[in-house]
Amino acid sequence: MLSVWEKEYQNPDYYQWGVVRKRDGTLIGAISAFEDEEGLTLEVGYCYGKAYWNHGYATEALRAVCAFLFDEVHLDCISCGHAKENPASGAVMRKVGFACTGESVYHKFNGTEVACYAYKLTPDKFIRHALL
Repeated sequence: MLSVWEKEYQNPDYYQWGVVRKRDGTLIGAISAFEDEEGLTLEVGYCYGKAYWNHGYATEALRAVCAFLFDEVHLDCISCGHAKENPASGAVMRKVGFACTGESVYHKFNGTEVACYAYKLTPDKFIRHALL
């Protein structure tokens, strides 16, 4: 996976970050932005170690990446998606303002496919901060 990331980093439309826990610097996951399958916008994807699920880390990182993509890269739309078997990931997306646009299929690196839900986010729907 690291060699794939290294190769892709030469592409100006590819971003990859490690996610570390602030309090102790532990690497807990990764988040990336890459050209979507249609080549129309950037898609965000993330993964975390199971021990770090349900702590708000994914929401915080997704919010930061979306702010970067809207404010620094100047995108007008960001896509995202999650496997149908992982509704918690969809909840993370909705907390940031993503809206479900329908069903999709994700093509994995190994050639297999996963049934997914597709999401889109525009700057006017972006929730920059947690609602208290």
